[in-house]
Amino acid sequence: MNGSLKDHVRIGSMDDVSNRLNSISEAVKKNAEWVLTNCERNEENVVLYNLLAAFLPYLNLMQMHLSGPIPLLGFCTRSAYELNVQTRRVLSSSADLQEWLGEAAGDQIEAIEALVSLSASDDPSRQALQEEVKRIKAIKTKHGFDSSNNKSESVFNIAKKVGLECEHRALYKLLSKITHPTSCLVNSGYLMNDEQTRNVMFIHAQIYVLDTLCRISDRLGVPKELLNI
Repeated sequence: MNGSLKDHVRIGSMDDVSNRLNSISEAVKKNAEWVLTNCERNEENVVLYNLLAAFLPYLNLMQMHLSGPIPLLGFCTRSAYELNVQTRRVLSSSADLQEWLGEAAGDQIEAIEALVSLSASDDPSRQALQEEVKRIKAIKTKHGFDSSNNKSESVFNIAKKVGLECEHRALYKLLSKITHPTSCLVNSGYLMNDEQTRNVMFIHAQIYVLDTLCRISDRLGVPKELLNI
């Protein structure tokens, strides 16, 4: 993006924001459909399709709740930011792509192990869940992933790698304060529930979706006309 952010931003009504989010959602759908139809089904293309399609529920949620709770808008913006960070990551190298894929299995293992811990000792589903963990670990080993490392890399570390450290320190700090029941949000929530904070959410959510859309489209050769919004 050339120039400062203010050179590209137009503050409009809630209807304008809703229409814009709808247009972006439609563009994401068209690009995702093109990728699904025209690109070879390999690891990178599948991951890029998944990342692109993952924006849709957050765009729809934000569009439905433009005047809703600020933590909800923060959640949507934070999710869009993290998807953008992960997209930059997997596009940077094949090693980063493989690391991201390996984390998916690790995340599944952690989630299932949490379910086992939360279940009663005599729950008949415990054995099936434990067998599923064994199955996923076997798949990780088969595909050369480190079975001993189930931890996902922090968003901050990835942001540093892809050149978003300064943005992360500023915006992510704000998003963390409004997406969790922090003391500030609970005791002084009215300070965060103003028009300026909402506009920050609306603007940056769009920036991250559009940046991701352009990066994936450039990588996969999506026709430029599908980027018209």
